[in-house]
Amino acid sequence: TTLASNVPDGIYTAQSSDGGLTWYDFQAKYSQAHDPVVIEDSSGDFHAYFTYLDEAFHTANSTDGVGWPPTADTLYMIESGDTITEGSSPTRIADLGAGVDASGTIYIFSNHSGVVGGPWTHIAIWTGPLASISENQNTNQAPAFFS
Repeated sequence: TTLASNVPDGIYTAQSSDGGLTWYDFQAKYSQAHDPVVIEDSSGDFHAYFTYLDEAFHTANSTDGVGWPPTADTLYMIESGDTITEGSSPTRIADLGAGVDASGTIYIFSNHSGVVGGPWTHIAIWTGPLASISENQNTNQAPAFFS
C-alpha cells in the first residue's frame, strides 16, 4: 500500500473466507515496503520479493503462504559487480516480478534502465543461486544474484 504522501507504508497479510471476494484481519508485516510478488516453488514453499523504499530489495519465505517471518532478508541484485536498486545511478531496476520454470529454477526479473532519468528500456533477469542476507546475520559479505 502507499500513503497519500506517495511513500510506501508497508506490506500486509489478510484473511478471506469467501475465496478472496472480501478481506479482513489486516496485519502490517513489512514496513516501508512495496510492490510485492509471491511465488510458489516446485517444493511447495512460498517466496516473496519486494522493494524497500528505493534503497534495497527484500525477500521472505513461508512454508504455507500464510505464516511469514517477522523480518525480511535483504536481497542484493548485482550487475557487473555493482549492487543496483530503484535509487542507484546510473543503472537502476524496479518493479520486481518472479516465476518458476518446470525444472524448479526461480527467475526474478525487473525493469532496467542504464541512463540516469532515462526510460525503462530493458528487462533484467536474475537466476540462481538465489541468495540473500539475513538482517540478523553478522557478515560483511553481500551475497548476490548472478545474471
